[in-house]
Amino acid sequence: MAMNNAGISSGGKIRRAGFFWNAVYAGLNAVQPVILLFAVSRTHDLPTAGIFTIALAIGNLAAVISRYGLQNYQVTDVREQFAFRDYFLSRIISAAGTALLLLGYLALMLFTGKYGTEKTLVVLEVILLRIAGSVEEVYASRLQQKGRLDAGARIASVRLGGSTLVIFAALWVIPSVPLCLLLGLAAAVLADIALIPQARKYADFSLSGMNPEAAKRLLKTGLPLCAGLALHNYAGNAPKYLVDLYLSDELQAVCGYIMMPVSALILLNFLIMQPAVRGLGDAWNTDRPAFRQKVVRHMLFIAALTAVMIVAGCRIGLPVLSGLYGVDLRPYQKEFMILVAGGALFTVSSYQIVLLTTMRRQRGVLWGCGAAVLVYLALGGTVSRQAGFTGACVLYVAANLLMAAVFLLFLLRRENLSE
Repeated sequence: MAMNNAGISSGGKIRRAGFFWNAVYAGLNAVQPVILLFAVSRTHDLPTAGIFTIALAIGNLAAVISRYGLQNYQVTDVREQFAFRDYFLSRIISAAGTALLLLGYLALMLFTGKYGTEKTLVVLEVILLRIAGSVEEVYASRLQQKGRLDAGARIASVRLGGSTLVIFAALWVIPSVPLCLLLGLAAAVLADIALIPQARKYADFSLSGMNPEAAKRLLKTGLPLCAGLALHNYAGNAPKYLVDLYLSDELQAVCGYIMMPVSALILLNFLIMQPAVRGLGDAWNTDRPAFRQKVVRHMLFIAALTAVMIVAGCRIGLPVLSGLYGVDLRPYQKEFMILVAGGALFTVSSYQIVLLTTMRRQRGVLWGCGAAVLVYLALGGTVSRQAGFTGACVLYVAANLLMAAVFLLFLLRRENLSE
């Protein structure tokens, strides 16, 4: 009995540590864009801040493609259908493919004159920073899969916090933004090299006997979800892409400023809910009533956090952002309110993707996100040219509403949660 109590006590400590470190990681993810954009805005001009804003957006897209939609898939693979070495090899392949794909995009933008040399370098280095993080996350997912979220989140927190601190400090003393980002990339890689080997006592990271065929099956399995998540990420940052293509770097900075609370809401909801992903997988496989109860609780939590963020954002959002970045954002109150509404819809759709992944209905993600992106492709140019930034913001709400509706249809009709 004493041993059982000791085991229960130890398990409770691990869960609490997992919650703590995941909360730290969630907080770092939420504040990193805020403090880095603050430093860039205070040390450089408005167009440079706009360049950094679109670099963050494209970097986040790079991370999503590199993960290939397999992060939650790996965590919820409780029966270990695939070995860690299969997930690792598939991540290396997807990371390399992402780098080549976006290098091609940057080369096109550079040679067509849409991007200058410095803008290209800034975007490239943020892309590499995010891809490096996605490779580290395959280890963190393995640890969470084995019940050690605390260890994985601790490694991720140290890496992210250390690299952010290096970039932030460098921006105040080094005039070159690309050089500051290069220093941050080096700090992130060194942190992973130092910390990941220490976590081998919690999980097997063996890479011996790599099986390319298994990695190929994983990549084939993850393709619909990868495509869906890439489209979903694009949809979440669509106003920034529309500004990048049709408006100016100065307005891009404004877009980045007023979308900051929206981005924080999305990140906080996603990362705070991350500890629940493995439990959803267990419940879906063994106890459908418990799965439905978890979904209801999660949705109530998301609604409450979203409501708090909306109220706080609407009351104090623009004054705080104006003071933080040294730019008068009061003329953009209308656009800010529209973006907050769109961000709330996007947050709901993000959780719907977690459910669809757990239920192994990845194709629903592709359909929903594809519908949203089609709206942007069909109407984005016309709306942005004719209605400017306001039009891009309205389109953001409409596309996110459509996406959430399509996801709901797949959840209810393809799997039927009421069964």
